[in-house]
Amino acid sequence: MLKTSTKFVLMLIICSLAGAPVVASGQTAEGPPPAGGQKPAAAPIAQPVPGKEQTALALGLQQFKLGNYEEAFDALSSAREQDPRSATAAYYLGMTLKKMQLIDKAIPELAASVTLQPPVKEGFLELADAYYASDRFDEALQALNIAGQERLDPGQVEFLRALVFMKQKKYPEATAGFEKAKAADQKLAIEADYQIATIRQRRGMLTEARDLFKSVADKDPGSDSGIMAKQQAEALTKQLETKYLFTVSVNAQYQFDSNVILKPDVASVGTDSISGEKDTAAVLALRAEFAPALAAPYSLKFQYSGYLNAHQKLKAYDLQSHTLGVVPGYRMGENSASLPITFNYTLVDAQKYLQALGLAPTYLFVTGQDQFAQATIKYQKKDYLNIPVFDAENRDSTDLGAGISWSRLIAGQKGFISLKYELNKESAVGENWSYLGHKIGAGALYPLTDAAKLSLGIEAYRQGFDNVNTNYGIKRTDTSYMGSVLLLYALTQDIDAQAQYVAMKSDSTISVYGYSKNIISIGLSARF
Repeated sequence: MLKTSTKFVLMLIICSLAGAPVVASGQTAEGPPPAGGQKPAAAPIAQPVPGKEQTALALGLQQFKLGNYEEAFDALSSAREQDPRSATAAYYLGMTLKKMQLIDKAIPELAASVTLQPPVKEGFLELADAYYASDRFDEALQALNIAGQERLDPGQVEFLRALVFMKQKKYPEATAGFEKAKAADQKLAIEADYQIATIRQRRGMLTEARDLFKSVADKDPGSDSGIMAKQQAEALTKQLETKYLFTVSVNAQYQFDSNVILKPDVASVGTDSISGEKDTAAVLALRAEFAPALAAPYSLKFQYSGYLNAHQKLKAYDLQSHTLGVVPGYRMGENSASLPITFNYTLVDAQKYLQALGLAPTYLFVTGQDQFAQATIKYQKKDYLNIPVFDAENRDSTDLGAGISWSRLIAGQKGFISLKYELNKESAVGENWSYLGHKIGAGALYPLTDAAKLSLGIEAYRQGFDNVNTNYGIKRTDTSYMGSVLLLYALTQDIDAQAQYVAMKSDSTISVYGYSKNIISIGLSARF
């Protein structure tokens, strides 16, 4: 037990932290409702004495117990005004506000209930629950520490502490906490096992998660936890029985390109007479993926992607691209590592143009609530299959790079925002094509309606070439910019209509490499 003075200081800290806006209360996103906040704790109530404040308090308590929370709020607000020193009035006013889902207003009242004298000690557990619901984890843990020291319902304290750890993605601590809650109060065993099964599922332990969900469903089939556990067990059983996963996506577009041939913005010798750079094209993109089922935490994917565009007039710029890939992976809780290995073969005007082998070790890790980052190292060996006119123009190269990106889910996890940075060093055989590049970008996807989504993207790329260009006698530096707007509309669950606009601009110290272009496309995409 804490000394009286120490406990009083901790109570003042809890009170001083109260008052920030809160977004939700009650049932949590983890499954069954949290332990705190399910029902008001039995608070010590002073014996009534004649006076208006006691009449208001008694009326408020009566209405609260009947579930008439608006009437209870009016009466308890009057009791608080008439006697600001009443911890009991503060406690039940805070509980009433929680029931009304006004936790931003409930937190100061609950904080007051544990700092006024004599305090309502049960308020620490309810205050911790309110902090938990608002993702104020440090304050929640502080309140739970005091609740534990006061020996307030050890099972509920441990259960709620485990829920806080679970939201913080501290899964070993959360699992240990749920086990402690079960040991302290067997009435919490079903809900605790449900949460432990959820943790196992998130950590890729699918068989163990399924078995524990089944156990929960068998023990209490009629409860909310039992029903949800049965649904989860059935879904995991189906997933585990699936020997492989095969998916295909197809994207067909009709496209207008204002500058197919990348005609320079500034006319120069040999380019000022070029005309007819605009054209339309039919575009088809195909992607297929085969993923055999492996025992967790291992994964494996085989991939193929193809791209084809066919121009109406400028047939010499028709392009085909075929890429084969294999992606072994390893999952570590919510984080994962993978090693994509790809081979690309590209043709232009039905003539062989490029083949490239690539490796891209990638690590994906969670950085916070609904946030994750990805770090990648890239290696690519490029072999251009046409013979250059001059040795200095030989573009065969080794391209080494690294990148980091960050993304955050928004709009109820239906959209996202992202930022990225990439660095690459391309070392070419021909001295005109070796450079160091820096690329930055940002993107967002936002659901406008249940069916419509808007995607925005911007990107800037600067390439500083290593050598003086043998053709033009100066060093080349290119800075290119790209912006895109994509509108998606779901026609069915698996078919989307789309319209896109892309603007590109490249500035160069050698004018022949500077250009502008705009691409407008409409089309359909389907998933199978």
